Amino acid sequence: MLALCTGVALSVGAGCELVASVDRETIPIGDGGAGGTGGMGGMGGTGGIGGSGGMGGTGGMGGTGGGMGSCVDPALDCPPPSGPCVDAICDASLNCDEAPKLQGAPSATETPGDCKARACDGAGVEQVADEAPGTPCDDPTESCTGAVANQADTCDGAGMCQANDNVACAPYACGATACNTSCTVESDCAAGNACNAGQCVPKSMNGAACATGSGCQSGFCVDGVCCNAACNGLCLACDNVGAVGSCTPVAAGTPDPACGAGEACSDATTCLKLGGEPCTTPDECISGTCSVGECTAP
Repeated sequence: MLALCTGVALSVGAGCELVASVDRETIPIGDGGAGGTGGMGGMGGTGGIGGSGGMGGTGGMGGTGGGMGSCVDPALDCPPPSGPCVDAICDASLNCDEAPKLQGAPSATETPGDCKARACDGAGVEQVADEAPGTPCDDPTESCTGAVANQADTCDGAGMCQANDNVACAPYACGATACNTSCTVESDCAAGNACNAGQCVPKSMNGAACATGSGCQSGFCVDGVCCNAACNGLCLACDNVGAVGSCTPVAAGTPDPACGAGEACSDATTCLKLGGEPCTTPDECISGTCSVGECTAP
């Protein structure tokens, strides 16, 4: 036997692999043996184990407590106020809040012209009261024509608005848009009235004392009284006893500036001689007697 080492034939003692030496020509050649039986097929593999379920997700973080808000303009950023006497505001944390209106401040429901005064009490409560009589309301326009005025509507003091239309101006006349309340001339007064010391007063009836005809209904002031006529004829008067205010003849013998010297009235149109005056006929004398060329006394 020989030991086969890499590329060299060595002895066994050298630790190489021992290989038998065979003479291949001396090996007889026989018939081949029968083929072996084929092996059985292998068993199918068992199914795999299903995978485990996935882990549940973690819960989200809870929201933080109330912090700084975003209120800048309460009128735009906040809800409407809850009452007429509170205001919407932005608080120190810029959140919407409310604050009461100042005491005496007008309520949000204050409506001009409705005869109600609505004010706040300083604690957020509305107080309602009737507006004072004469406070303008509803229709404030004024006009005046023909001594009739359409005045501004005013409150009656009980919470109601009263119309002041078709108001007679008498004894005053119309001004530009309302009744006059004083006068300087008679035209400032309504017809039938006179201006006396700045006030329009009704003109006086016949027989009342007067200074001028403008103060009399008749327009005539004669002998210091209002008269029914001009009464400017000879021997007429408007202050005769029992007939004051009416133009009547004066009593016989009453002097009249229109009569001549030594004469006096005898009737409404005649001046005759007084007693003691010279005469030629009785017709010249008031007494109707002429004696020895002289009128006798009545």
